[in-house]
Amino acid sequence: MQSQSSPDIVRAAAGERRVPASVQRVAQRRSWHWPLVAVRMAIDGGLIYLAFVLAYTVRYQLRLVPLVSQESDQPLAAFWGIQIGLGVTTLLVFHIKGLYAQPRGASWLDQMIKIAGGVLTSVAVLIMGSLLTSPVLNSRLIFALFYAAALLIFGLERFTVKRLRMLLWRRGINIRRVLVVGANYAGQRIMKDLMERPDLGYTLAGYVEEEADDGPWAVPMTGHGYPARLGRITDVDDVIAAGKIDEVIVALPATAHNRITDVIERCQRHRVSFRLIPDLFEIRFNQVQIDALNGIPLIGLKEVALQGGNLWIKRTLDTLLAAAVLILVAPIMALLALLIKVDSPQGPVLFTQERVGYGGRRFRCYKFRSMHPDAEALKADLLLLNEASGPFFKMRNDPRITRVGKWLRKTSLDELPQLFNILCGAMSWVGPRPSVPSEVAQYSDWHLRRLETTPGLTGLWQVSGRSDLSFDDMVKLDLFYAENWSLGFDIKIILLTIPAVLKGKGAY
Repeated sequence: MQSQSSPDIVRAAAGERRVPASVQRVAQRRSWHWPLVAVRMAIDGGLIYLAFVLAYTVRYQLRLVPLVSQESDQPLAAFWGIQIGLGVTTLLVFHIKGLYAQPRGASWLDQMIKIAGGVLTSVAVLIMGSLLTSPVLNSRLIFALFYAAALLIFGLERFTVKRLRMLLWRRGINIRRVLVVGANYAGQRIMKDLMERPDLGYTLAGYVEEEADDGPWAVPMTGHGYPARLGRITDVDDVIAAGKIDEVIVALPATAHNRITDVIERCQRHRVSFRLIPDLFEIRFNQVQIDALNGIPLIGLKEVALQGGNLWIKRTLDTLLAAAVLILVAPIMALLALLIKVDSPQGPVLFTQERVGYGGRRFRCYKFRSMHPDAEALKADLLLLNEASGPFFKMRNDPRITRVGKWLRKTSLDELPQLFNILCGAMSWVGPRPSVPSEVAQYSDWHLRRLETTPGLTGLWQVSGRSDLSFDDMVKLDLFYAENWSLGFDIKIILLTIPAVLKGKGAY
């Protein structure tokens, strides 16, 4: 989120006082925003032209597409109107989708999702416009080739720019100085990431805290020491002016509404951009629906999106994808079964366990066995060493795990047999983690809402920290997913699962 106040508002908020030099420098930097956007749009316009030329070359010159008649060949100049239309429409859609206001930390995947949707919208508009002006299209194929070429070119360009920016950030070039407001758990987590990830393009100037923040730090800084304490929240004005702060991150609980408002007003006064870390407890309540009864507004929670027709669509796609993937990974599963048997010959290859699924119905969940055969019997002796919160049992160095099992868990290959659960309808590709009955028995009432969604092979919590998250945080993410489901959301989670599995963070 970024402040949009004008200089007049700033002067009024400052009581017509002289604006400090540091604030003037920030305002001057902000004045370069639109020229930079214009440059980025010009570059994107060139890439759009390059994509069309590539599509034209494949269609009319290289003739890489079979069964295309040569009788309809046309020169590139015949498409000048379509080229201009594609360029203007695509850039306009990109701007509407916020591609030129993306935060510097925006992921490549997020950008490509917006680019894919923007180019598709532009192509659809141009096809409709062409049909209105002429009953016959110059070439239907060239639009499809342009779409593919645009995704390829923009994907390479955004990836290259992202890598170059990360390289510059690692060398301390174009770094933004950040002030964190609040030293609670959320504030400590964001400070830890800022200190340990210089490739994000930020440097932590320090933090200011509330009275209630005093106490031991919950998040260790792993060799980076502790950030600089710059005072209390009441000192924000002085800290921003003295520290040349570029951005403020507010990590206060939702209950501190007055203090959050006060910090935001101070940021606007100094023309410093700010962002808010949402209170995770509130994440399921920020999706509301508003109705009216005789003119009286009534606010209620949105219903779970995964029901009715959406549930049928998701189930159909789950079945088709699971069947296709099973055919592809069958040789890998056979090899894994052999490795398990060689490493631990006493037990079975598959581990089956009763889990609780959609609507509280129980089913047999399949996994490759990663523990010794007597693992369940030994669990009682290890309960005091449990490292997970809530009803889950987790240990980083669980002695019951076999040598092959440790590798299977790190790579999540132990969960491949759950493809059969997806085929049977007991599980989905994306959804909450299926729990055992003993865990469900310990649920609070609000935890039970996660049973309103079919459990999944992966989910929002798996790409948000996996076992490093607390149980309550995991449930809140599950509820957020259920209330905001869409096909695009599922695809994004599946794609984000790939790097999460490769990194192995939180998997144990």
